[in-house]
Amino acid sequence: MSRLFYGHVLHEGAKIHYYRTSDQKPPLVLLHGLSDNGMCWGNLALALEADFDLVMVDARGHGLSDAPEGGYAPREQAEDVSAVIRELGLEKPGVIGHSMGAMTAAELAAAHPELVGALVLEDPAWRNPLPEENPADWQAVVEGMMGRMMSNRQKSLDEIMTAGRADNPTWDESEFFQWAKAKQQVRPQVAGFFQAERRPWQETARAITCPVLLVCGDPQRGAIVTPEVAEEAAKFWKQGSVGVIDGVGHNIRREAFEDFYHLVHPFLLKHVHLPKPPKRSLFQLFTRKDKKNGNGSGTADTL
Repeated sequence: MSRLFYGHVLHEGAKIHYYRTSDQKPPLVLLHGLSDNGMCWGNLALALEADFDLVMVDARGHGLSDAPEGGYAPREQAEDVSAVIRELGLEKPGVIGHSMGAMTAAELAAAHPELVGALVLEDPAWRNPLPEENPADWQAVVEGMMGRMMSNRQKSLDEIMTAGRADNPTWDESEFFQWAKAKQQVRPQVAGFFQAERRPWQETARAITCPVLLVCGDPQRGAIVTPEVAEEAAKFWKQGSVGVIDGVGHNIRREAFEDFYHLVHPFLLKHVHLPKPPKRSLFQLFTRKDKKNGNGSGTADTL
């Protein structure tokens, strides 16, 4: 990326960090998945920055954001993002989310329809039934994931990248550095994401009114959203569509970047725009540059 700005917003005492490319283009907010960070959008961010003002948020407990003890439920993280959108003065941004970030994005659009112009959901963790309904199995999954995340915090970047290459041979090499760095940054408080009470995903999906694109992979390769869940979700949306990319798992954009980009980019161009300028008053319409001095001062012609 040619230029990258960064900053943070304080929300309920927690510093929520973000990276930003430019403020002269239609705004697009990107929300990463669990144990990633705002810089993990890699090739997609590079491809989209020509057309959009990218705001890449570090979720709480990730990257350079604070790690308070609570606030990790998707609905709570959505309020962190709403604070960023309001503080930066973004008008109807598009929002892309992956996994946990897709759940956050969906909750944001459901709770604050006035803030979101369009939504792209990359394999949100929407399941039937909810995993909490099988507590013993779910606990084992959570313990395994948290164990791996905390173990990675103790490893070197080279060790994490080597393991990542072995597990993800289809990823582009450029993905691994930021992905590995994020693994070192994630804090143990993110366990709150698993422990937080969450509502059925159907309640969230039903409340989304903006244009939405749900991008799904293959559950046989590790994707979460099944064809049945995707079909059910699409029925809730008047302006919704589902895109399925075959042969990929949960990290769709990393496993099949070109397919993902060519699915998402036209959708964003169609639905995410700069706000229209306010209508000019008659005084402004008939104000012109003074031709004598050329100094930009205006004089008003009378009707």
